[in-house]
Amino acid sequence: MNFLSNIIRLLFIQILIMFSFSNSILYSQDKNENVFISKIKISGSEIISKNEIKKNIATNFPSIFPWKKKPLFDEEIFNDDIKRINALYHNKGFYDVEIDHYFKYRDNYVEIFVIIEQGAPVITREIKLEINNTLLENEKDKILKELPLKEDEYFSSEKYQESKNFIKRYFSNIGYPKVSVKGEALVNKREKWAHVIIKIDTGDIYHFGKILVDGNKSVKKKIIEREILYKTDKQFSYDDIDKTRLKIFRLGFFKSVVIDIIFNDTLRIVDTLIRVEEKKFGSITIFEYSLTVLVEN
Repeated sequence: MNFLSNIIRLLFIQILIMFSFSNSILYSQDKNENVFISKIKISGSEIISKNEIKKNIATNFPSIFPWKKKPLFDEEIFNDDIKRINALYHNKGFYDVEIDHYFKYRDNYVEIFVIIEQGAPVITREIKLEINNTLLENEKDKILKELPLKEDEYFSSEKYQESKNFIKRYFSNIGYPKVSVKGEALVNKREKWAHVIIKIDTGDIYHFGKILVDGNKSVKKKIIEREILYKTDKQFSYDDIDKTRLKIFRLGFFKSVVIDIIFNDTLRIVDTLIRVEEKKFGSITIFEYSLTVLVEN
């Protein structure tokens, strides 16, 4: 009986040695040989799509086509990716998110599993706008309707920043290019609410001044001028400038179109210089209302 138990003990020790030896080989392969990603599975992601996660991490997903080479796996980079995913959820207002992951190795391939527990989001309870210009108080309701950040929806630091940028653009398009927008966001992570105050200093109202055109040689000035969406003495608007530049470019005569903005703070006017660089059309002069067949050099 003792003989049999000794044999069993020896066999058990031998198995342990073999198991330890095989583990050391696997460890050596992980450290010294390339490991490729055969699969990445993300579960529990609801508010953020898998595609959005893919765009924001450095680890490459394997192709659905089996003949394409699998991406190389780097565990350090992937660990940083977990932090990036965590930051994505924080930006969406999910501060209690928990992200777990594990790997399944097989030969030189690894399957990656990511499990996300979103938790409860922080809700925006109040958005308060303070405008220093009493003449523009009626703009508040219009702005609140169009803000990316909404009351009674989840608070997002991204949408908070987008909202400040939206307000700045809004007032820049109704004659206030020097507008200053400052915000305060009070976020209670424990009770899951946020209060937002955005302070708006509109500055002075500006109007368009002189409109100059430069760089046109073969293309007549009138052809360019008829595409301009603003005129002298009209309230300043960044959108009018952007749309004008695009309209002139779409004429097809120019390699580049740039509109320089020149502020005169004393007179509160904005002069604009439209600079164009023509494509090469030989010696053809392009007149307004003429029918011309153009052949680019």
